[in-house]
Amino acid sequence: MKKWTTNDKFARKLCLILQIILVLLLIFFTVSIIMTLLGRIAVHLHITSSEQTFDNPVLLNYKSVHNSGFYLTPNTELHFTLQAPKLSLLSQIIVRLYVVFTFIPNIFAFLFLYPLLTNVSEKKVFSTQNANYLSKAGFSLLIGPIIASVCKLFVFPFLIRQFTSEVLTISSQIQLLYSDMILGVILLIIAYIFHYGIYLQGEVDSTL
Repeated sequence: MKKWTTNDKFARKLCLILQIILVLLLIFFTVSIIMTLLGRIAVHLHITSSEQTFDNPVLLNYKSVHNSGFYLTPNTELHFTLQAPKLSLLSQIIVRLYVVFTFIPNIFAFLFLYPLLTNVSEKKVFSTQNANYLSKAGFSLLIGPIIASVCKLFVFPFLIRQFTSEVLTISSQIQLLYSDMILGVILLIIAYIFHYGIYLQGEVDSTL
């Protein structure tokens, strides 16, 4: 084990591999957001004026998901009850935001972790800058899911009820992204250890 932990070449390769993984994940999230903005999202529609219900989810352009190529399915089913044969512009925007908000915390966290790995590969490990990167990534993963869930559960349905004649029903209660939040807490603990270690090192250096 000591052989690997003291090998600079191995450390640089490991940081490079982790950065490549982060870049690939960022590309995946970016493509997902683009698909979301283009309306490639599956929703369930119930039209009361014609008593019509789409048995299968449809895309925002009302095309069937069958033979529609790539599309995104939200982690919880979105059911709309509406009178008009088409979703209002506000509802279409909110559906897009619903999905985008799922990716935002991870995107911010990865953007903070990437330069941290760059510093580590350059042998700049225990620095205030790295501790700040860890803190920002931790807060992104801890606070982001809470804000996103509040918007999804309360803000978005409220806006639709207030400004449209449509009703948004979520098939199951939204679960907080507990794995992201736990990772966020772990990153904040590591950031605190970094800050405290840097403080202790400064105390030692000042006494020499």
